[in-house]
Amino acid sequence: MKPQYPMPQLGIEIFPEKIVNCRKKNLRIAFTLVELCIGMVITALIMGALAAFSLATATAWDSGVTTNVNGGQTVASISMMSTLAAARLQNEVGSAQCLGGYFPGTLTDSTVQQASVLIWVLDGNNDGYVNANEAELLEYDATDHTIYKYTSTNNAQVDYSIFGTSSYIATFKGISVKTPLARNIDGMQIYVQTPASLHQFPLLEYELYFNRGGHQQTRYGAICVRSPSTPHGMNPS
Repeated sequence: MKPQYPMPQLGIEIFPEKIVNCRKKNLRIAFTLVELCIGMVITALIMGALAAFSLATATAWDSGVTTNVNGGQTVASISMMSTLAAARLQNEVGSAQCLGGYFPGTLTDSTVQQASVLIWVLDGNNDGYVNANEAELLEYDATDHTIYKYTSTNNAQVDYSIFGTSSYIATFKGISVKTPLARNIDGMQIYVQTPASLHQFPLLEYELYFNRGGHQQTRYGAICVRSPSTPHGMNPS
């Protein structure tokens, strides 16, 4: 009788896992036509959004071009200039003690009296009187398109019956020095609402006008004095 030996098996049966792995390695992985189309659409949308953003940014900066006295150009967007000016006005007025006399001004006529307002910043002497060195004046200058802040070191005492009138503005300017508060503004108009009772806060409403590169914009705002005081001579009902 012939000895029984195990019959050799074919390679496909002996190493089936290797055959499968070889077949997997030979497969070519690629995008389908539908996937390629979706990718192209998404890319086109992103590029379109970037182009629109770049165009809007360029237009905004172009509208903020300002020619300075030396013939050069200073570039800043109108929205940036208006936001900066509004923030500086808020900082000066919001923490004041009270508002005094003012001129309303105008947005587009540089030949008339420009906007200005007196502010009692703090009662440094705690005497209830407005002293010149405790006050400041905000005034718009149409010649160089700037809002100036006037401050004084004079300690002259003034009753609110005078400080609360526009006629005191010229007197205060005569004993003060000015520093720029906000530039590149083409017009300013204000309105001051003084308290008619102890339950009201002083309110300053303003309009800032900008005209750059053929673009016009008006910024509106209102600032309420947060912690008002009643100086000597102010008698709200």
